[in-house]
Amino acid sequence: MPVYSEVIASPIFAECLREAGILPTVEQAMAFDVGRSATTLGAAVEQEFRRLLPGSVIEHVRARIVTCLVVKGVDRILAVLPLPRCIASSSQTSNAASNQPAMLIA
Repeated sequence: MPVYSEVIASPIFAECLREAGILPTVEQAMAFDVGRSATTLGAAVEQEFRRLLPGSVIEHVRARIVTCLVVKGVDRILAVLPLPRCIASSSQTSNAASNQPAMLIA
């Protein structure tokens, strides 16, 4: 079962931006592609809203998103499935690796 992380990440991203005083809609937040690098994402938000982001906003967004996407025990489920399987992620390698054995599905 695929997990489309943008549907989960975009509302979190919009909420964190609102906490920083920037007021995007969820649709606007979704257009930013939250999976981009912090530098690229921050620059895109600053260009769109003509506001500088506080330094920790992107890291705060990422931490909240990762918390929502961690699926505990997925390694045990995969171990008993009789079919070939894999977990694919466009997440940064360090995020996926740090969530072993609770695999990150994004």
